[in-house]
Amino acid sequence: MIQTKTENGIIRKALKPLLTLIFATSLSIPNDTPLRNIDAITDCQKLSQKVLFAAHNNQIKTVSISANINGQTCEIQSPDISNQTRLQTASCVKPLAATTILHTLESHSDRFTENQKRSIKLLLSHNAGVAPFTKNIPESFQTKALANKASRAELISRYAPQINPKQPPQYSNLGYIFAANLLERNLPLSFESYLDQTLNTAGLSDYQSGKRHMLYHKNIKGKKLKDDIPIKLPESLSAAGNFFASSKTLRKFADIHYKCLSESGECPLNIDPKEIHTPTSSGYGLGWKIQKIGSNLVSQHLGQLDSSRCAIALSHKELKTIAIIIAEGDPNAINFIRTLTYQYF
Repeated sequence: MIQTKTENGIIRKALKPLLTLIFATSLSIPNDTPLRNIDAITDCQKLSQKVLFAAHNNQIKTVSISANINGQTCEIQSPDISNQTRLQTASCVKPLAATTILHTLESHSDRFTENQKRSIKLLLSHNAGVAPFTKNIPESFQTKALANKASRAELISRYAPQINPKQPPQYSNLGYIFAANLLERNLPLSFESYLDQTLNTAGLSDYQSGKRHMLYHKNIKGKKLKDDIPIKLPESLSAAGNFFASSKTLRKFADIHYKCLSESGECPLNIDPKEIHTPTSSGYGLGWKIQKIGSNLVSQHLGQLDSSRCAIALSHKELKTIAIIIAEGDPNAINFIRTLTYQYF
């Protein structure tokens, strides 16, 4: 059974025979079928069927999507998961991490120098000239560096980042870990604690991160999900990853950013949305990549790991948001996500 949810309530319909057909046969689905030029979610059930047909055509078995167009929402899940399943979000955590750092920075502004504030923003926009995560640091230390506040401080002491905005912009996971550590150096709590505070302030609580929690996730590469199995991540959350959530939670976070950006007076966070969503020389704002899709200016972020692909995106001109998580590492998955995102906007 697939559940599709709209603002008017839950629509339940037995789709098992249809889903059996979807996943048992080879279908030819036009590329523009799922979300081409959609301007309203008038039939979430029909949209679900189209998306799942397209997923099958791309050999993708496990997908979770949450969309919102002007307050009308639609939740789409393949039959092996529910809309409560928390999946690995990979680099889609970066907008949440950047928002956490900026909200906390502004809330404790007197604890930071102007140079520190500038350095943090350069790191969050990938303009600091800091190398990607996998370069210059031994792999064994990279894993350790994610563990807690003390080990991230050790990372800084051993491999202090050379922030040089004159260097060409480059996407850097390590830059986000450095930004979180710069926050921690001036404040008493850990980045994890400030993430909880920020997301709770925004009204979000349905997520899991790090070894403080039991995580309901398993690597389903080549396998079908059955029951959620509790496991523990080897290390805790960093500003660059190890964050588990449903697509609905990510989409709600995008909704909040649209409200902040729209100057409706409903922003619950202490942030400057225009600064966050204005592109820099790297193409990124602060936590989001900003680009034109059709006539829309869109803030988005993609993420990919061996066991997960993810996207979170919002339009600047109307409440139109989407989050997509594919819980498998199939090479087709990231292209499928890009196609759906472009068609949606």
